[in-house]
Amino acid sequence: MVKKTWSFVINHALSPWFLVPLCFGVGGAVATAILGVPQLWTAEASGWASAIATSFAVVVALAVGVLPEANRRRESYARALAQLHLTETSLETQLLHLDRAIAVSQAAAFDFHVRQQVLAELEHFDPPVVAVLLNFAEHLGTDAFRATARCAVDMQRVQTLVSQFKSTPVAAVVQGGRWLSEYLVAAYLSMDDARIAYSAVLGRPPSDVPDVPVQVRAARHRGE
Repeated sequence: MVKKTWSFVINHALSPWFLVPLCFGVGGAVATAILGVPQLWTAEASGWASAIATSFAVVVALAVGVLPEANRRRESYARALAQLHLTETSLETQLLHLDRAIAVSQAAAFDFHVRQQVLAELEHFDPPVVAVLLNFAEHLGTDAFRATARCAVDMQRVQTLVSQFKSTPVAAVVQGGRWLSEYLVAAYLSMDDARIAYSAVLGRPPSDVPDVPVQVRAARHRGE
């Protein structure tokens, strides 16, 4: 919330409606302080007019150099907020499917039928919707950026497993066990952590995710 407030203040302080009158006013005040109130049709008035012209040149330089960058940051911040909302909502949906994939991953062996069940749930897996936020690091803050980086890595690992499952021959039977479940639980934890971090950046409490898997709760309790 504090970061959001400061961004609002900075964006308005860098807006042309604030900077132009400020710079022009300061320039005029400095000129008046140095030269005094001018007398018309005198050399003093000419010097005062020159100072005003210099101040105007400074304003133009600011408009050419500073204001485009301020506008870029403002537009980038707006895009970051929109992407945060989109990613947060997407993660909530993906967690529901990942929950069911974790349940299926407890099988002792993964034949074609079991693999298809896992793939059906992970079909909704979307690592890029998280990874794109790495382009908005300046607006995320340290905690949200770290959560995003970890989430992107864990989701990509699962995506690699999905690709391997898809290329496995139909008649093949893959040995089950905890290895797949551990990958999925790690992804669930980092996705949930990222979702909570995004809610903090947006200045609101995170929504509750129903039916958190037992394996996830246990891993959270162990501090993994």
